[in-house]
Amino acid sequence: MNGRPLKRYAIIVGVVLLTAGADLWTKRWAEDNLASDRHLLPVHALEVAEGTTRGDVVRARFPELTDEDLTGRLFKVDRSSTFSAEDPVFDLQTGGAAMRGFYVFDEGDLQSFARRIHRLDDFAIQRWINRARPDMDRSKVSRKVKEHLAGVTLTTFLAERLPHLDEDTVASTIERGLFGYGGNRGMVQPGEPAEKGDVYLVSSRDVALLPGYLEFNYVENPAGAWGILGGVDEGARRMIFFVLSIVAILVVVFLIIRPPTDKVLPLVALGGILGGAIGNLVDRLTLTYVVDFIHMHWQDAVVNMPLLGPIRMDWPRYNIADIGITVGVIVLLFATGFVSPEKKVKGDLKG
Repeated sequence: MNGRPLKRYAIIVGVVLLTAGADLWTKRWAEDNLASDRHLLPVHALEVAEGTTRGDVVRARFPELTDEDLTGRLFKVDRSSTFSAEDPVFDLQTGGAAMRGFYVFDEGDLQSFARRIHRLDDFAIQRWINRARPDMDRSKVSRKVKEHLAGVTLTTFLAERLPHLDEDTVASTIERGLFGYGGNRGMVQPGEPAEKGDVYLVSSRDVALLPGYLEFNYVENPAGAWGILGGVDEGARRMIFFVLSIVAILVVVFLIIRPPTDKVLPLVALGGILGGAIGNLVDRLTLTYVVDFIHMHWQDAVVNMPLLGPIRMDWPRYNIADIGITVGVIVLLFATGFVSPEKKVKGDLKG
């Protein structure tokens, strides 16, 4: 065996590792540094000096966040309540009032991010029935809905909403990482005094590289680009993405084994496509969604398009894997699109 195939494979493997590694690292960075309404970042008040405010505690971790930035976006974890796996979700209360939802730390890791999960199934079902059957007695509808949801336990509730957690992880999450909230979601003011031991949650943090044009903000994407599979059942959607990812990987591997040319650029493109496919597949297998965080837009501009109407100049959020796949496909097409059949055959014989 001559050294050319080994060199080819070394280039591709290097690009695959670089693309997949950069993609997975940046996604984990986004999880730890970017916050949204359902993906909150914790800040712990470990040592609190006299006069320290809640905003001061947050700024020890995120110095750029002012009290104005935090107003309406800062919440305190209520650690007074404890739950068990078989607790009925829709009968729970917090502070004597109906519980509206939960802050959830996977496996009870309070140093990681928290998910906000609303507990509004009863209201959603009642609203749907009232719209479908406005003639039905509302008190009867409410009673039937409560009876229907009475048997839903915390284990069932979390397993359905967080399918990436296995049975043992759900149990440890309920035991150490589950906290309820009421109507105001535990909202606190940043200017109020902090107390030692408190855990605060920040619900909004972006990183602006070019303000108005390029920013990092956190999004979980379970449905693909533009939400194309948003209406598909979650189990079917996961299977579709898994099959498509495997097919794409197999196609790229075939092209690596029998490349259309010996030029370096197409090999780099194949490595980028394969690395990107692997990066997104890892997220879908471990999380059931893909983390996107790169946001390009043209300020708040709106363009009126014929037939389509007003369209915002706002590109869907994406990640490093998407860059590897998109750029790889474009480069591969341009690099091989003008190669004559004779040269392709010679390239195959050389390989």
